[in-house]
Amino acid sequence: MQALAEQAKHREEGMLHPTVDSMDYSEALRALKSGCCITRASWLEPGKYVYWVPPSSKRTPDGEVRDFVGYAVFVRPHKGERGGAEPWLPSFDALNADDWEIVDFGT
Repeated sequence: MQALAEQAKHREEGMLHPTVDSMDYSEALRALKSGCCITRASWLEPGKYVYWVPPSSKRTPDGEVRDFVGYAVFVRPHKGERGGAEPWLPSFDALNADDWEIVDFGT
């Protein structure tokens, strides 16, 4: 959770710095699952990125421990007052793009 707070701080301060090397989606997905945040060079709004929430087990309200799958989260820094984040599924365009980049938050 602290990592997410750090990312939010860097996002607010405009410290998102994509790396220079572009990747296709398969390379970007490997980077995403290894803990990197990714973005696309073609996204017009600055500061957008995707991060990975790994699989986990949690106790649900019915008392059972259940396994949750990993999923990607898309962050829009300027949606609303504090920015917005939502689960993300890549579009056909995103799957075929070769302009994916790893985000460096300057830490």
